[in-house]
Amino acid sequence: MVTRLDANSLIEAGILESSGSPVGAERFCTDLVVRVLGHHVASGAVIVRVTERATWQEVGGYGTLLDVSSELDGDTSADHPDYLAALREGHLVVPGAAPSGGTLHAIGISDPFLGLLLIDMTETVEMAASAATLLAHATRLCLTDSPSASSSPARRGEAVDAAFFSPRQLEVLELVADGKSNTEIGRRLSISASLAKLEVSFLMHALGAKNRLEAVVQAQRSGLLPTAPHPGAHPE
Repeated sequence: MVTRLDANSLIEAGILESSGSPVGAERFCTDLVVRVLGHHVASGAVIVRVTERATWQEVGGYGTLLDVSSELDGDTSADHPDYLAALREGHLVVPGAAPSGGTLHAIGISDPFLGLLLIDMTETVEMAASAATLLAHATRLCLTDSPSASSSPARRGEAVDAAFFSPRQLEVLELVADGKSNTEIGRRLSISASLAKLEVSFLMHALGAKNRLEAVVQAQRSGLLPTAPHPGAHPE
């Protein structure tokens, strides 16, 4: 029998009481597995974030994923393309990839920090988009309250490797440097303007930029873009 998780079922199970200050990442992951989801649904959860130097850092966790997160801790983000995909797409589901042999759910966070909630769940669980959105919100609160959290995902002057970004995001970056709006970027790459906006937001967070122009400057400093002058990037 398949168990379907949605936002309402998580709220009824007490997810809102298990997140937010002063609940830390370790307590949240423990409550998520033990009290909210239950061991019959999940056997481990962990929160990791991307540091200022584009490496993974364990924030806190519980259960079967602790060994995974400790092995991940300190690795460069580019070493784990699947996790980068989860950051970009929002929710990655990999059957059989969890330590228990179940399904690994990777829920991406891109605001205000870059990070992931990893959950080791049984194969008989189906997670609705509303549940993933609610879990992302709860994880965002943990990352915001984390002592390891900084004011921005990248500090000015620190390089971010090109491998951190997808080929499409690098194309978006070039178009931002050329002063293209989100609508123009969408048309050029045959994607929606809303998706173009998400990609631009992801780039700004990863580069530690407050706006599009700062993103271009930081990308130039990191070697992602040539230093030749570009038309002024205008906001949208």
